Order: sequence, then structure tokens, then C-alpha cells
Amino acid sequence: MSSPLRILLVEDAVGMRKIVASLLSRLGYDDVTTAADGMRALQLLQEQPFDLLLTNWNMPVLDGLQLIKQIRGSPKHAHISVILFTSRASRKDVVEALDVGVDGYLAKSFTASQLQEQLSGILERRTQRRVSRIVEGLDPLLREDDHALMLVGDAATSGYRNVGTVSR
Repeated sequence: MSSPLRILLVEDAVGMRKIVASLLSRLGYDDVTTAADGMRALQLLQEQPFDLLLTNWNMPVLDGLQLIKQIRGSPKHAHISVILFTSRASRKDVVEALDVGVDGYLAKSFTASQLQEQLSGILERRTQRRVSRIVEGLDPLLREDDHALMLVGDAATSGYRNVGTVSR
């Protein structure tokens, strides 16, 4: 299966970076670029587009939360989905991560199925956002789009906003 996501994996520990990259590969996500810290991740984000940032929280130079804050503050990168993984799992930590804008949170040591669940949720939300943007006229419907669209009522001919979406 070819991955529909371009993933940037940020982890300072070489062993953990290899484990997570291997998990992603086994799950069918092959378009993965790695970085050892948040500063390198920011450089990579300037050089190429990514759909998903999968980052550790505790890292030297620029930690995961600082990285996420910079991404969320940049209009160029605000669309990127973010999953934070960490050994920090208190309620306060989760709330802090949600406050900076994470889309998913994984406590170490997470399993392949937990990672897949987070990724599936992100893919579903991306599809829903894409369909909504097409229906609202903000994005064009492209030949390569495979989202199911259904026009309901007179919207197709009269221009009324009576439009519903269905995504698979």
C-alpha cells in the first residue's frame, strides 16, 4: 500500500527513531523523513511539504511542544497534522499538548495498533476537511480526488447551499 501521507518523524534517540520508522513502514506508510531534533525538523519543513508531523516531546535544542507552537504559528504549516508521542502521560501534560494544537497523543511505549488508530483518525479528518472545502467552493475537485461526493436537493442546479457530503 502506498502511503497517502508525507510524514516527518522527529525523535532524538536513534533507536526509538528506527523503531517508529519501522512501525510506520509495516503499517504501509513509506514516505517518512526523519529528523533528530526540532531545529532540523523546521529546516526540513522549509525545504519540502509534509502532511503529518510525528514528534517526540522531550528533545534537546527545540522540544516537541516548541516545534508544534512554531508550526501552528506559521500559515504555511498550519495545515500539518501533528501527533505527539512521549513518556509524559499525566492529565496536565495531555492538556498542555492539546492547548498547543496536537491532533493526536501517544504515550510511550505505544503499539502499532495504537499508532495506526491515530493515523486513521487523521486520515479521516483530512478527508472530511477536503470534501468540505470542495463543497464550499474553496478548493477545486481534482481528477485524482477519490472522495465520494453527493449533492442533495436542488444544490446542483439552483446554487442553494443545501449540500451534504459523504466520504469513505
